[in-house]
Amino acid sequence: MEQILFEIAMLGQGYLGDDGAHHIYAVSPWIESSWAVTMDAAPRLGPGGLRLIKSHMPTKLLPIGAKARYVYVTRHPVACFASCADFVGMLLGPLAPSRKTLLEWFCSERMWWGPWPDHVEGWWQAAQSHSNVLFVHFEEMRADLPAIVDRVAAHIGVQLSPDERDAVIRKSTFDYMKAREDQFSMAPPSPFGETGDFMPSGRSDRHGDVMLPERARIIAFCRERMRGASYPIARFYPDIMP
Repeated sequence: MEQILFEIAMLGQGYLGDDGAHHIYAVSPWIESSWAVTMDAAPRLGPGGLRLIKSHMPTKLLPIGAKARYVYVTRHPVACFASCADFVGMLLGPLAPSRKTLLEWFCSERMWWGPWPDHVEGWWQAAQSHSNVLFVHFEEMRADLPAIVDRVAAHIGVQLSPDERDAVIRKSTFDYMKAREDQFSMAPPSPFGETGDFMPSGRSDRHGDVMLPERARIIAFCRERMRGASYPIARFYPDIMP
């Protein structure tokens, strides 16, 4: 999504290669990161002079401002766990916690940005009450990237020509980004981790790769925390709340 927004702002002409910004975090501050470009140094992008800012914060830590446009992306919670486990393994290698420890951490208040159910519920409520918050599912992005590009462009008020739209779509595909993985990695190289594994698959069904006991633990946790929530989890993820 960060790449989609960058390319929309740049009308499909964004470039992160050797003659460009080199990395997505040279153009996009990441609030929780100490190595991305700072807010003050963040460049204005494209003819509209837009600024792109990234965060994983829950709504209780990131108040909704009237002048900004927000795009929130979630995915199946079991796939989120698989992605987190991959990321920790990439950073820490042999020093990574055990899979059991990661599972218990994911299904707890200690999770980096709070439990998945609370995070999703908070942003779903924000999207229902604020017209400047767009709620997107990763599975939608993988199923119909052009439709998501159209929704996001409309949401941030950018009108793309057919050629610009085609360029944004092409440069936001998994294959395009995977071939340039070093321009998108979420953390600097680690002496303990492995390189070239930041984007392992890009599949929307990663939850199917997780072992059944782990899946059952996450589903039970989310099912209990989502009882009475306004987020229609049964519509998007019926295996969690049938």
